[in-house]
This record gives sequence, structure tokens and C-alpha cells, in this order.
Amino acid sequence: MLSPVRFRNAAVLTVLVVCVLAVLWKITRPAKPPFRLDPDAPTARAADAEVGRFHDRLTGRRYSEICGAADPSALKGVTQLPCPDFLEYVRTRLGSVHSSRRTQLPLVETRSAGEPARVGLRYATTFDNDTGNEDFEWRVAGDKVTLTSYKVASPALSP
Repeated sequence: MLSPVRFRNAAVLTVLVVCVLAVLWKITRPAKPPFRLDPDAPTARAADAEVGRFHDRLTGRRYSEICGAADPSALKGVTQLPCPDFLEYVRTRLGSVHSSRRTQLPLVETRSAGEPARVGLRYATTFDNDTGNEDFEWRVAGDKVTLTSYKVASPALSP
């Protein structure tokens, strides 16, 4: 028969071993990647369609429609200008959008069904006055698609 001290030590040791094994299992199992390349995901198709609407609105100088459907911080990493002023600057320097093509597969955030997902898209775009590379990030929640980040790079935008 085990003495109470030995029994307690054995129980503590067992609990400790179980905890260590649980931690090791958690940190060594393959993690679900946060993003996947999936052009056929419904969220990717919704975001891709929204890029076309963005370009139509930019060309038509309908900045309030773009800004109204964008997250308030969508342009914070690019400019300190208010959203409509920044879009007017881009439109004045680059001109109307003539064509655009996606240059990478959409990066779709891995989420459970029904949860909002982020989608990253990169485009090479031809404008009246120059070409540019555009990076979009959208948050897709059901039928609602919100612009959460927009960056555009072009020599015509350099001071």
C-alpha cells in the first residue's frame, strides 16, 4: 500500500506529465494556415467583383460611394488625407481606369462558416496617364463587402 505522501507525489507527477503532453501536442500539431490561395471561394469572387465597382466609381469620381462603403481606417497606412481627397488625388494624377488584371491568386482568410473573412487582391491597372499596382483588402461578411485597405503605387503618384 502506498503511503499518503507517495500517493500525493504520484498524483502530482501524473498531472504534471499530462499537462506537459497537452502543451507539447498543442504546439507541435500543424496549425491551420491563416490564409489560403483560393480563387473559387465565394468570398474571393465577391471581393473581385467589388474591385470592378471600385474602379467604376473611381473613374466616375463617385468618391462618396467608395468612402461610404470603406472602413474608416482603410487608407490610414497610405495617407493622412480624408478618403475623398485622396481618391481625387489618385484620379487627378492617374486618370480613368482603362483595364486591370489580377496579378496573384486571392489570399482568403481561413474562417469558420458564417464568420467575416479578409480577402487580399493585387492588380496591375492601366489608367489614362500611367500604370499602377493596386493592393486591396476586403472584409466579406455574407453579402456585405467592405474595403479595409487600399494601396496604389505608380510613378505618376510620386511627388
